[in-house]
Amino acid sequence: MNLSGKVALITGGANGIGLEIVKRLIQANIQGITVLDLDDVSGKNIENEFGLNKIQFLTVDVRNESEFRGAFEKTISKFGHLDIVINNAGICNDQKVDETIDVNAKACMKGMLLGFEFMGKNKSGTGGIIINTSSIVGIHPTFALPLYSATKNFIVCLTRCYGQPFYYDLTGVKVMTVAPGATETRIFQEFGYSKDFEGLPEFSLSTSPNITVQTTEIVGDVFMNILKEGNNGSVWIINNSKPAYEEKNLPVFIENLPM
Repeated sequence: MNLSGKVALITGGANGIGLEIVKRLIQANIQGITVLDLDDVSGKNIENEFGLNKIQFLTVDVRNESEFRGAFEKTISKFGHLDIVINNAGICNDQKVDETIDVNAKACMKGMLLGFEFMGKNKSGTGGIIINTSSIVGIHPTFALPLYSATKNFIVCLTRCYGQPFYYDLTGVKVMTVAPGATETRIFQEFGYSKDFEGLPEFSLSTSPNITVQTTEIVGDVFMNILKEGNNGSVWIINNSKPAYEEKNLPVFIENLPM
């Protein structure tokens, strides 16, 4: 995929994996990027570094539906069109039940639906790509973070469903998921165990295998490869700084729903 002339919107784009993706899109000579985040200081720094002709930073809470929709509208207004949506915003704190569900699951769902609405050929768009950031625990859950694991599994399931040929044939929008392992991000550094179960942090640490924390640069590189070459509905694992691979050992779809 030639990114020259393309326009992207990315949530959680001011730091960590999101920022690495922004940098690589700029290097690929993309036309423009709308970056959504609550960290307005980092967001303004991105605008200053890459220029207002390339970057539009918006302080947006993805839990706020009107703000989120407004960001899509402002992207079209500034750049003229939209080709890529990256739902990257997320938190990892099982102490914050509602916020975790709202950011990781609901906002990703809304971002996908907005992506279909603003890019779909059935909605006067020209098609495009949606990439969702899940996690390796969305495929191989950890008992230590059940809520986080469940919300990231939701993203995997959502991607696989919307990645079926029916949706692509109708909209021209391709959908994929990236599932990183432990990565040097603010999320990984600030995660929280549930306080409802005494001894959970200690037990988790005593039973956890040695984890290689990978850099955001590794994940950013993989994002770009998948953006250019990934198949519709595919789920990609990036873990322990090893080469990314498409996870194909996933449950098959049910063919006929009981009515």
